[in-house]
Amino acid sequence: MPHSHCDTGYKKTTEGYYLTEVRWALNSVTDYLQSRPDLRFIWAEGAYLWRWWRDEPTRFAVFKRLVERGQIELVGGGWTMHDEAITSYDEQVTQMRMGHELLRYLGFAEEQLPRIGWQPDPFGPSSWTPTLMALSGFDAWVTNRLPEPIKEQLRQNQTLQFVWHGSSTLSAHKSAILTHVLDTHYESPAGFDWEPPVPNSQALPVTSDNVADRADAFVNTMAKRAQWYRTPLL
Repeated sequence: MPHSHCDTGYKKTTEGYYLTEVRWALNSVTDYLQSRPDLRFIWAEGAYLWRWWRDEPTRFAVFKRLVERGQIELVGGGWTMHDEAITSYDEQVTQMRMGHELLRYLGFAEEQLPRIGWQPDPFGPSSWTPTLMALSGFDAWVTNRLPEPIKEQLRQNQTLQFVWHGSSTLSAHKSAILTHVLDTHYESPAGFDWEPPVPNSQALPVTSDNVADRADAFVNTMAKRAQWYRTPLL
């Protein structure tokens, strides 16, 4: 899934990430998608949309049109992609509410608000996480950082997608949600990770001489991954 994961604080401050990386990601994606109606992208973090809207109102208007056309989908939609292991319930609810209220303030229509929860990078999903996603009105949510032995078992059982029944204190329809676990993290497949800097990357430049081999290798990788899910391979 084409996306850009943008921490709102980690090795840099929020402003530091915005000025050196996030602003340029939003600029380049918005500019490129205008000329490529066949391509799609997703965006999650409300904090950066707020910051970018103030700096780039013209491009933001284009971004909104791309959302209207379905080329960009808003997912998650919280102020940030909150940590799951150490953040309190109240903080998780508050930041999600802030993000969704912000999207309304920025003029996104109700039908354009996120329908999919998006948590591929935080650590430690617990029973509260799917409960929050269900109570937030999402149709499904995406997670990733499960212990590798558990993830391997899910691969072998074709259960990387399942309905997670969260809180035992709420009725099932309020706390259960379709959960999708990313099979091998949220990065590009090995051999296709051209984004620098990627340590020990084995990605080869695609040329007219190797494009057929590279295409076959990519299809084979996708076919292998598809075997880990019950959804039929299209």
